[in-house]
Amino acid sequence: MNGFLCVNKPIGPSSFQIVNQLRRILHIKKIGHAGTLDPEASGLLVIAIGTATRLLQYLPTEPKMYEFVIKFGSITDTLDREGTITDSGKPIPDLSTIEQVLPSFTGRISQIPPSYSALLVNGVRAYQLARSGKAVEMQPRDIDIHRMTLKHFDRENGEAYLCVECSGGTYVRSLARDIAEKCGTIGFASSIHRTAIGLFSLDQALPCESLENAAKHILPFDKVFTENICLISDIQRECLLYGRDFAIPGSAQDTLYAFHNNELMAVLKHKGDSVYHPSTVISGSAGSQ
Repeated sequence: MNGFLCVNKPIGPSSFQIVNQLRRILHIKKIGHAGTLDPEASGLLVIAIGTATRLLQYLPTEPKMYEFVIKFGSITDTLDREGTITDSGKPIPDLSTIEQVLPSFTGRISQIPPSYSALLVNGVRAYQLARSGKAVEMQPRDIDIHRMTLKHFDRENGEAYLCVECSGGTYVRSLARDIAEKCGTIGFASSIHRTAIGLFSLDQALPCESLENAAKHILPFDKVFTENICLISDIQRECLLYGRDFAIPGSAQDTLYAFHNNELMAVLKHKGDSVYHPSTVISGSAGSQ
């Protein structure tokens, strides 16, 4: 049982809890995911099952898309609704201010991650330091915002509904904080819902209440790796099984996915000219279903 599974995670359980639940249902230990979601966030989780865990590093997981809500006028220590309100009673911006601010949050921007995050600070998870009451100095880092859209603004409740398409490593909670600050007030992300990860979309996702049927919804490798593929011969298959380089005439792609009889055999890396090296060999992989 090898492949990828899309799951629609509800608010509440952690990504790790979903993975553990699938381990019990599918009776398999090798399970991982292609990007976590906070317990207070919902939406798309891409789960790797069996030998698919060895392919996570090659998985096309960008851009990511989120729908989120900024609650203006107050802020929490975690920058989401799970946290404790640390300030409130600040003004609600008007629609024109939000519309003027949003264009500055596209392209390459610098972002400071939340102190309540799983990032390491001197070898310790930032959220562990924050929970213990220690000051956490998070370092800014560059992210890419491809598109930011304001879908709706509820002035009466001080809530802006947005959609963002962004690079991996983007913290939507930090976006909410920074957009509010640029609007001259404070705010936090009261809702975060992931709708896409690379070529995976929420339309493909299995609801958590249907996880018992997960085995029927696992995507085989040939449904996921559909670009930069090559069909190898019996002789080339023998080469890669023994870790030997071999030529693929006319190819210069940095990475190729080698199939043999509809079965993904290996991920190949370009060494120069038309020579490739099997960087990851898959044994007993999933082909067509």
